[in-house]
Amino acid sequence: MSRRRDPVRITPAYLATGGRTSARRALPDVLTRLVRVDGRAAASLSPPQHHLLTAVDGGDLTLADAAGHLRLPVSAVRILAGDLLDLGLIQAVEPAELPDVELLENVLDGLRKLKKPA
Repeated sequence: MSRRRDPVRITPAYLATGGRTSARRALPDVLTRLVRVDGRAAASLSPPQHHLLTAVDGGDLTLADAAGHLRLPVSAVRILAGDLLDLGLIQAVEPAELPDVELLENVLDGLRKLKKPA
């Protein structure tokens, strides 16, 4: 029998969100970047909210990365991030639209033509 290498999550997801199952704000994309807006500390944060704010403090973090960092499901991190958004402590930056496939194919064809010997 082998042991688990990853430490077990300290806070269960239902406790991290205060028992809530849906976010007040919609953050549908797991690639949404969370960015710290204000350096001020909020005294009324729960420990999971504080952990998320600390994780985002060094720059920006996607919703999926934050979930991995906190060892919580993405659905729970969406709820926590929504709380921090409501408090004005973080900002959510939606991912840019993917470029047009036809445009990418044209660029690739042009690069291949440049590479061919004359």
